[in-house]
Amino acid sequence: MSNQTGIVPDAELIAAFQAAQRAPDGVRALHVRIANEALVLASPPLAPADAFPADLDRLQPWFESATEPSFALVRTDAPTAAPSGAAAAAAPNAADARGDAWIVLHYVPDRARVRDKMLYAASRASLTKALGDACFCETVHGTTREEMSAAGYARHARHRDAEAPLTAREREARDVLRAEQQSAAAAADAAAGTAGRSASAGLAFPIAADADAALAALGAAAAADATDDASNGTVVVLRLDTQAEQFVVAGRADLDADGVDGLARVAAPLMATTPPTPAFVVVAYAYRHGGVRRRATLFVYVCPPASPIKGRMLYSASKVALIETIQRTYLNGGFGRTMEVDGLEEVLDEEMTAHLHPPAESAIAGQTLPTGFARPTRPGRPRPAT
Repeated sequence: MSNQTGIVPDAELIAAFQAAQRAPDGVRALHVRIANEALVLASPPLAPADAFPADLDRLQPWFESATEPSFALVRTDAPTAAPSGAAAAAAPNAADARGDAWIVLHYVPDRARVRDKMLYAASRASLTKALGDACFCETVHGTTREEMSAAGYARHARHRDAEAPLTAREREARDVLRAEQQSAAAAADAAAGTAGRSASAGLAFPIAADADAALAALGAAAAADATDDASNGTVVVLRLDTQAEQFVVAGRADLDADGVDGLARVAAPLMATTPPTPAFVVVAYAYRHGGVRRRATLFVYVCPPASPIKGRMLYSASKVALIETIQRTYLNGGFGRTMEVDGLEEVLDEEMTAHLHPPAESAIAGQTLPTGFARPTRPGRPRPAT
């Protein structure tokens, strides 16, 4: 829209702005209006007399008109960086941006003519582009003189810097999302071999004595030879004791003959709470693949949808650190799989086996791989014999 007006700063305004840039202690503000199809100086440059934004009160005479819009280019006391690369090439006539940052006060009174409102709105981008976009840090819009004052700018700054208004539940949801993002980032770093640098992004709670003993027994079961041990597997349910700030054992059980398919049934009594709360379930179990009995370990973060948001936030933030601790201290190697589910009914033996042994391994074990899509026969030709 700014390109459609064809209104740009005249030579006098550009020279005045460049001079103000070269003499940072000599100019606080420039008053700009549209006249004769150009952006021109409407008043002599104003020298600084106080700090920013207190000096804004001295600009009030520039905004006395109740019908005529105008711009004020005001130097702040905050530094800005010089433009480089494409930004510098895009504005060859711009002033040197090294020095203090500037703001644009865009004053458009309610009683101004509609044509003037549109003209000034469409010319603001042309003004900052011609003088150097990198010089300006923000634009403040106002319709009254009071909004252009130091008090008005202070209200604008408070509104600009304030957090978005959220309810208590929305804030908790935001915290949960941040914790989950940190946990996901830490997990990605751990997979790339950089877990040591990212573990601090989450929470690390100690493991209580009962949990230590249960995990040690589970680690021993995971290391046992599956062909000699008739056990179907062991389940340890861990919960976070928020008072003691440590992980404790909520329950321990042995899997039945259904193996992982019976995990939900076996672990349900260990996880029953009102209201539902998250939990970490660690499993060492036996399964068959390719005619051979094997063992695997599984870490499941169970997060019921109805669980309190604060609990979900704590569990999400501490998941990665707990996984790393268990793998390093109790297991001879990593987990076969880590999962996050709403309920243990989602954990199925068939899916676990497919994850541990992809189709390529299944083919090696003698199983038949599914064939790809066969191209159909062209019309009018006999179907080949099978």
